[in-house]
Amino acid sequence: KLYLSPKEYQMLQALCSGQTADEAAFNLRVSVRTIRKRNSILRLKLNAKTIPELLAKATALGIVKPDLDSILD
Repeated sequence: KLYLSPKEYQMLQALCSGQTADEAAFNLRVSVRTIRKRNSILRLKLNAKTIPELLAKATALGIVKPDLDSILD
């Protein structure tokens, strides 16, 4: 079973809602370096080569939900 920390869930949701790494870092009150490090760890956990692939897999697995409202704006 895949274990993700609460911070990893928050970061994935922020990125899935369209936030950049800088915006996610600001909103989660962590450094951009922390966001990048967590991205690397999450890509390993989900066997994803890229951030879009990571977000697609996290969405497909039901880990995060895309922010569909932002698409319709």
